[in-house]
Amino acid sequence: MPRRPSHHGFTLIELLVVIAIIAVLIGLLLPAVQKVREAAARVKCANNLKQIGVAVHAYHDANGFLPPTYLSGSGNATWCYLLLPYLEQGNLFNQLGDPNDLYYLRPQAAIETPVGVFYCPSRRAPGQLSIDGDARLPVSHRSGSLGDYAAVGGTDGLLVYGFKSDGPLLPIQPTYTYYDKAPGRFVTRWQAITRFASITDGLSNTLFIGDKHIPQGQQGLLAVGDTSIWNDDSGHHNFRAAGPGYGLARTRNDAWNFQFGSAHTGGLCQFVMGDGSVRGLTPAIPEATLGLLAARADGKPIPAFE
Repeated sequence: MPRRPSHHGFTLIELLVVIAIIAVLIGLLLPAVQKVREAAARVKCANNLKQIGVAVHAYHDANGFLPPTYLSGSGNATWCYLLLPYLEQGNLFNQLGDPNDLYYLRPQAAIETPVGVFYCPSRRAPGQLSIDGDARLPVSHRSGSLGDYAAVGGTDGLLVYGFKSDGPLLPIQPTYTYYDKAPGRFVTRWQAITRFASITDGLSNTLFIGDKHIPQGQQGLLAVGDTSIWNDDSGHHNFRAAGPGYGLARTRNDAWNFQFGSAHTGGLCQFVMGDGSVRGLTPAIPEATLGLLAARADGKPIPAFE
C-alpha cells in the first residue's frame, strides 16, 4: 500500500522562537536606523547653514555690508527676511513687502509661508506657526512662520539689546525714522556698519549663524525666543549670545533661552563660520572659547577645541 504524505506544521514553540528571533533582529536594527536618520538630519542641517552662509556673502557683495540681525527691534525686518532674495526666495520677499514695513502690515499668507532652509530636521518640519497674540499689542504678534537658526549677536545678550555688540552681525541703530501718513507706517532709513573687513579675527575664526536653543515643548512661544522669523519685535529670537554665561545648551530641556543649542543627538550644535564653512561644536566647549569664536575683533588667540 502506498504511504500517504504527512503534513507537518509549525509547533507553537517553533512559532514563538521565530517571533523572538524577529524581535531581536528588529531591536538590533532600530538603533542603526535611528543613527542613519539622525546623520541624514545633521547633514541636511549643515547644508541649510551652508546655503545661509553663501547668502550672507551674496548679500555683502550686493550691499557692501553684512545683513543686520534686525532693523529696529520693534516689528521691522529680520536677517532671515533680508536674505530671502539671496536664497532664491525673491517672490516671498516681494509678498512680504518693504523691509521697513511693520510686521502687522504684512499679508497673513506671506508671514505664514515657511522656508525650508530655516528649519533643522532634527527639531521639526516646516509648517508650525508661532503662537498668536501679545497682551500689550495683539496685532504685533500674529502667527507666522518659525525657524531654527539664530545670528551670533556677540558675547553678551544685554549688549545686543543695547544696539552694541562684539559679534559679527549687529542690530541696526536707525539713522532716522519718520511717519508716513499715506500708508500709515513708520519709515526707517538705515545702513549696516559691519563689513567683512571689520572682522579682524578672521572669517574662519568667527561664528556667524547657528542652531538656536528652544526649550523642549515650548516651540513657537515669544517668551523663549521662538516667534515668527519675519518679525524683529523682541529681537532675541533672531539672535543668541555665546560666551561666559551663555554656553551651549546641554539638553533640550535647558530652561534658559538666550543660548545656542540644537536638537541633534549629543547636543552637537552646528554653526556656519564667516568663511562659509560649517562647524559642529559640542556642549562641552568652554564658554570662554565660545566667546572668542563669537567676537569679531578681540584679537585674542583661540585655544584648540572640539
